[in-house]
Amino acid sequence: MITTMNKFYLLLIIIVAIVSACRNEKNSQEVNYPVEEETVLDTQFRIAKCYAKGDGVTANYHYAAEMLKQAAEQGHIKAQLELGVCYQKGIGVKQNHREAVKWYRKAANQGNAMAQYNLGNCYANGLGVVRNYTEASKWYILSAKQGLALAQFNLGTLYCQGRGVTIDYEEGANWLIKASEQGLAEAQYNLAICYANGNGVLQSDYEAIKWLKKAARQGFEQAKQALTDIGESW
Repeated sequence: MITTMNKFYLLLIIIVAIVSACRNEKNSQEVNYPVEEETVLDTQFRIAKCYAKGDGVTANYHYAAEMLKQAAEQGHIKAQLELGVCYQKGIGVKQNHREAVKWYRKAANQGNAMAQYNLGNCYANGLGVVRNYTEASKWYILSAKQGLALAQFNLGTLYCQGRGVTIDYEEGANWLIKASEQGLAEAQYNLAICYANGNGVLQSDYEAIKWLKKAARQGFEQAKQALTDIGESW
């Protein structure tokens, strides 16, 4: 009977074939990268993703999670992030929010913006940890400074609500602007509310409607309703 480790080593031997199967025609140029430029952990992570997606192989979430864990335990940042997602959502493993936090933290401490954002969410929602908005804001700040729109939006919201940070509408609006400029619909809607009420920005009906329309054109229902209520189209 082939063990998990033996299966992994077998896959390494035929890595070129596996990697080729994982690539579609749009990304075919990436297949030409020399194998030696990729570490064993990178290879293991890529194969795990193939099994998770059923890309070139039969989908097997459990096996994908096993391979992610092997890479994560050796410090592979993306594997740590993905393993955290597996534990949070119960993909290939039993759902366990504490384990999710554990792996998010490892990746977050290595500077991964999405892991920092996910860890912030865990603290904001009390998933696997005691709810702590101060701790949530700490991780959102680190992620937001790296340009992640979702983190910028959540951080802006915390500043506007005074959760985990001293209430500061101007700072909140600044982060909402950054997220909105990246096209995040929920940030655009909240920024519109800031302009409508003059919270952290100069009151401007024009700016409020502008951002409502941007959000509505992305299908954001609250923005559509707000525009309908004031007789504006989008």
